[in-house]
Amino acid sequence: MTKKTTYGELEKGFNGLDCLYNISKLVDKPGILIEEILQGVVNLIPHAWQDPEITCARLIFRDKEFRTENFKETNWRHAEDIRGYGKDIGALEVYYLKERPERDEAPFLKEERNLLTIIAKQLGHIIERKHSEEELLHFNAALRAIRGVNQLLAKEKESNRLVQGICDKLIDTRAYFSAWIALLDKAGGLVTIAESGLGEHFLPMTEMIKRGELSYCGQKAMNQSDVVVTQNPPLTCANCPLSDTYSGRGAMTMRLEREGKVYGLLSVSIPRDLMEDEKEKLLFKDVAGDICSALHSLELEEKRRQANEKLHRASNTLEKRVKKRTKELHRALYDTEEARDRIDGILKSIGDGLIVTDMYYRVILMNRAAEDLLGIRLSEVIDRPIDFAIRDKTIRKQLKAILDKKETGQQFEFEVPDENASQPRIIRARTSLIVGKIGTQKGIITMLYDVTLEREVDRMKTEFISIAAHELRTPLTSIQGFSEILLNRDDIKEQERKKFLSYINEQSKNLANIVDTLLDISRLESGRGLSLNKAPCNINEIIRETVSYFQISSPKNTFDITLPEESVELIVDKEKMRQVLENILTNAIKYSPEGGHIWVIGELTGEHYQVSVRDQGIGIAPDQIEKIFDKFYRVDVSNTGVPGIGLGMNIVKNLVEAHGGKVWAESELGKGTTVIFKVPI
Repeated sequence: MTKKTTYGELEKGFNGLDCLYNISKLVDKPGILIEEILQGVVNLIPHAWQDPEITCARLIFRDKEFRTENFKETNWRHAEDIRGYGKDIGALEVYYLKERPERDEAPFLKEERNLLTIIAKQLGHIIERKHSEEELLHFNAALRAIRGVNQLLAKEKESNRLVQGICDKLIDTRAYFSAWIALLDKAGGLVTIAESGLGEHFLPMTEMIKRGELSYCGQKAMNQSDVVVTQNPPLTCANCPLSDTYSGRGAMTMRLEREGKVYGLLSVSIPRDLMEDEKEKLLFKDVAGDICSALHSLELEEKRRQANEKLHRASNTLEKRVKKRTKELHRALYDTEEARDRIDGILKSIGDGLIVTDMYYRVILMNRAAEDLLGIRLSEVIDRPIDFAIRDKTIRKQLKAILDKKETGQQFEFEVPDENASQPRIIRARTSLIVGKIGTQKGIITMLYDVTLEREVDRMKTEFISIAAHELRTPLTSIQGFSEILLNRDDIKEQERKKFLSYINEQSKNLANIVDTLLDISRLESGRGLSLNKAPCNINEIIRETVSYFQISSPKNTFDITLPEESVELIVDKEKMRQVLENILTNAIKYSPEGGHIWVIGELTGEHYQVSVRDQGIGIAPDQIEKIFDKFYRVDVSNTGVPGIGLGMNIVKNLVEAHGGKVWAESELGKGTTVIFKVPI
């Protein structure tokens, strides 16, 4: 192999890493759509191949294609399936525009084929994650739309404005692409119609309904009480004037009915992949139910109005007018008292601390949370100056200085002792003026927020960023340094060149392990969890294979394996079990800096298979043993100097628990540590 070839392969390796890095940057862009990600990935691929000027790519996902500008199908092709949700969901293809010499048994390098496999696998994960995010965004948008509709229903009393406002609210949050409502009389004649998101495309539908005709989905909805789902309107609703407008979308239609009376139809269009989601149907049913209730209320209100008019005309005597007025006054008084009690109840039940003082700083209200934070009861300080509510002189001085300003939004932070924790609690105080109807200041509300957890999270984030940056920089520095030597020096001996390449390869693996760990934690934090591909496998073989690797890679340690004589078959995810063992053994080696003996014991214990890994390392202090499975926790970094970002054992815990098992550790400082986990048989 010539030096030129070696440099070329190294360059392709860096191009591949650069491609994967740029894909991760693309995915992390805020607000980026899945279509933009797929097109961006296609555009990045040619630059990572050996001949980018004659390389083109295509990605097929669902019924869409994403291509490079120079795309053309040729005979020189390599493709990988994109898998997501346990099935093929697309394909990724790379073509050469003209024939190239065969390399690695094909026109494409082995590294390029491997890179395409990695990209396809990553795309499967990205699509799953983005789809979950889009589902969540859509669900939240639908909830906001429903909230807007409910607010409209509460204040709008005119039916025409009501139905038009509902349509507008349903698409304002982009929960739905379009919406329309048609109110019909008993004979099926059109009373009023409204739409949003369709514009002039809705005119033919309006004329159709005016003629007393309905589309297929409308007819079906009028004959049943459930939601009518139309996955592909152009195919199944050919007579619908909106079928072409709904291309690429689905539709949901439902009859508006209350207490046996049919008011009309409600229809919306949404993405096809959300059509069969039961939550989506339930939300749509809720919207339809609320609309029916509002229409029913309007109908009752109209009947009530007419009845009141008759009553008013009949009420010609002063006595009836006095009685009516008295009744209204009593009702108003009751409502006032009820409103006061309701407000009082709301204020007292607020989760954060709340203190209400008048303009003379006398305490007139304090909820339970504030009482607990300050260690005092309202009954002890009500109608007394706030000095009696806050014992600490410094805090009292700060609070009074803020109250003296009589401005909204003033705030400061202070600490209060916490008898249940070693550190004090951090409290943020924020003021808000109470203003009367004519603008006069009536008092001051002081909100007390416990921000202890926020400060701890900020501290953990800062520590994690520092650790992660350090751990990532170490392998990157080695890779950069040795690669520069290989690029700039022509007098390197073959033995040295191989040695430098082995350093680069080892540090690349370290970098990949760190990235994989961060990706695993990212999946857990996003709520998607760790997917398991369970299948019958021999747990003894997994242990032997894993330990065998470490026997080669860590010759300074000796390993002793004790396993049942007969093979034990478990229904587990083989790769995840291997990952658990690798993380535990890696820690055993890292925290045994002088080498030493490592025992690996597998045994059957009742209905579980238990694995113990014991080392002769530095051990863990009793106050730290319970924390080793926490995210970002590392055992006394300053003393050990052991590299790592503190995520390995947290992943072990999640993987074992995902299998229905349990993991724990036992240790004695200076003598070693034993990590034990067990999974069901």
